[in-house]
Amino acid sequence: MASPHIHLQKLDEHFLDNSFVEGERLSRGDFLLHQVLTSAPAALRERPNILRWFRHISTHPRELADALPDTGVAFEELKLQVELWSQQQSDGKVKLTWEPSRDQVWEHKSRMIRHNLKEVLGEDRMEAILKEGRGLRIYWGTATTGRIHIGYFVPMAKIADYLKAGCEVTILFADLHAYLDNMKAPWELLKLRARYYEVIIKTIMLSLGISIDRLKFVLGSDYQLSKEYTLDVYRLSSIITQHDAKKAGAEVVKQVDHPLLSGLLYPGLQALDEEHLHVDAQFGGVDQRKIFTFAEKYLPQLGYTKRIHLMSPLVPGLSGGKMSASEEDSKIDLLDPPHVVKRKIKKAFCEPKNITDNGLLSIVEYVIFPLCCPPKGGLLVTLDSGKKTKTYTSVRDLESDFAAGDVHPGELKDMVEHYLNILLVPIRAAFTSADKRDLVNRAYPKTYKGGVDELKPWRLDLCVGTIEKAEHHPDSSGYLILHLNDGSLERRVGVVPQDSFTDPISDKVELVLPRDDLTITSGTKVHIQGCESGSPDRQLKTGEGVWDRIKVDLEVNLVGDVEWRGKPMLTAQHRPICAHFLNEVPLNPLK
Repeated sequence: MASPHIHLQKLDEHFLDNSFVEGERLSRGDFLLHQVLTSAPAALRERPNILRWFRHISTHPRELADALPDTGVAFEELKLQVELWSQQQSDGKVKLTWEPSRDQVWEHKSRMIRHNLKEVLGEDRMEAILKEGRGLRIYWGTATTGRIHIGYFVPMAKIADYLKAGCEVTILFADLHAYLDNMKAPWELLKLRARYYEVIIKTIMLSLGISIDRLKFVLGSDYQLSKEYTLDVYRLSSIITQHDAKKAGAEVVKQVDHPLLSGLLYPGLQALDEEHLHVDAQFGGVDQRKIFTFAEKYLPQLGYTKRIHLMSPLVPGLSGGKMSASEEDSKIDLLDPPHVVKRKIKKAFCEPKNITDNGLLSIVEYVIFPLCCPPKGGLLVTLDSGKKTKTYTSVRDLESDFAAGDVHPGELKDMVEHYLNILLVPIRAAFTSADKRDLVNRAYPKTYKGGVDELKPWRLDLCVGTIEKAEHHPDSSGYLILHLNDGSLERRVGVVPQDSFTDPISDKVELVLPRDDLTITSGTKVHIQGCESGSPDRQLKTGEGVWDRIKVDLEVNLVGDVEWRGKPMLTAQHRPICAHFLNEVPLNPLK
């Protein structure tokens, strides 16, 4: 019979390599195993990795378990190890004495830090610190510019690795950098943008099961306006050349024909952050490499220590290049509702059999596989129009099948959409609260397309209509002729794209209906909340363009309801109007 030492070692090694029971994702199994260990002998919780996991799970409310994924194979195996250990320990057969050696500890920490990185500059200095038994002090900075996108999952996953390796991690919200980079963040919005970044990054981490208790959050302007920092800016500016400053920021700072001086200051400030945040290493994407080598060259000239630099891969944009927070068409926003995610992925460049220029495969490799794939499972892809499925446990296997044509672009897009929505659900849910939605709206005020002059939505006679009959358009393939009942004696006729009913991504027509109430009859009046002060026009005047100017600012919000300039569209019964694909009743007008 195996000794209890073996069972305990297996359990400890699992949590040495994994944050949670099922890998890198919090699951119901964590709470169930936590309950088992709570009633087990205290000696079982003394191993360092088991203890770290146990304490972390203790910080989560037990009510959270009901909303998490079910347990998997890993839970059953770990539970078995606990039961075997407890049984044999109670027999008093073996006393536990094993502890990892000092070399084993620092080598494991080094592997955790280097895991999934593209490059490390100064690895010898990193290992020297780890051999001392001290945790590496790392900072990761983000300029608070545009709304955060799915590419941020990559650094968040790495920060989780750093915490597991015992590192001290500082997250810098670089508000001044955001302003200096061609004023991507206006001065009057700097505080709001920084607050939005702090709230959403903490939300990402909590959604991934990463404890934020051991993280330090710093706002750049809190120390970058100090006397000491300002003097260092002057000292650095006296020794760097315009050529070196421009070269350092070439991959990060927005490049224009007539660059502002602020863009040349950006790399120097980022280099000085390493000294003034008192860190051993800076972490960033591979696009930061020129700034990192710039810092290695110039900081020693100021009498400061050369730092270690850790670089992660970048998630490409949907249409090529890198995914950028300040470029809307290149990214999937963390708060994009499901129908917007679908629309963006459907439009993404994805050429059949092309694996070298394929942003979706990169999303699978750097986001979906690390965060969604269970340790002893795989990712499911639906093939042949739903006739069969295949499970992939390796990104290379998926790439191989895509290159061979066994996985088609539409099938890859469906898979990416499915798993991204799994990651985004808890983040969207957190931002449905009124205070967080208000923060987003104030940090990123919308520019309305209908003009700034006063518009009066109450001039429109809006009501619910019933589709009584639909038929294919005789002259236009893909379009339907709809016969509508709006509650009046007169029947109306309209023409819409057929995919408005089958696919929630039509750019031309978005079908909407009262949320959770399909009993409302034709003719039920609809209004914009707060815009009911007048009576509808009997007939709109030609040339005024009232409807044209109002409709461009109608949109579906984060929870799927229709809004006009942030105000909800409601029925007379105060039911919100929502996108049709959020209702469970399928719409097929041809049946």
